[in-house]
Amino acid sequence: MVTEAALILPRRLALRILAAAQNAAPNRTAGVVGCDSDGPVAFMQLRNGAPQPETQVVHASGDIQAARFALDGRGLGLWAYVISHPAQAAEPKAEDFRASPYADAVHLVISLSTKGVLEMRAWQRVGTEPRERVLKIRD
Repeated sequence: MVTEAALILPRRLALRILAAAQNAAPNRTAGVVGCDSDGPVAFMQLRNGAPQPETQVVHASGDIQAARFALDGRGLGLWAYVISHPAQAAEPKAEDFRASPYADAVHLVISLSTKGVLEMRAWQRVGTEPRERVLKIRD
């Protein structure tokens, strides 16, 4: 049996991602995590232009393209797509992968629904179903 390696996210980057989700609340937010050959190194928040940003995430096509160019310009690849759920569990909704500009990428899903505690979990689509990945935060 092949065991998947855990995804390792540096603590400083995890804190930056969680702060972006907190600052966007009660609205949902999203972003991308860029990586180099050593792993994740950068986070870029994307604007949410949804008519109901508390429950939806909609990106302008220019924002997605700009994020891709910004990653490429720094010599970075895409490590994960980030999405927040201010009032729900850190589990992807069906539309999260369907509407994602990076449906095949790892998705970091953040929940703000627990008072005083933020939760971030990693998911990846396998076929048509999301499967949770082990996510470890390291210094």
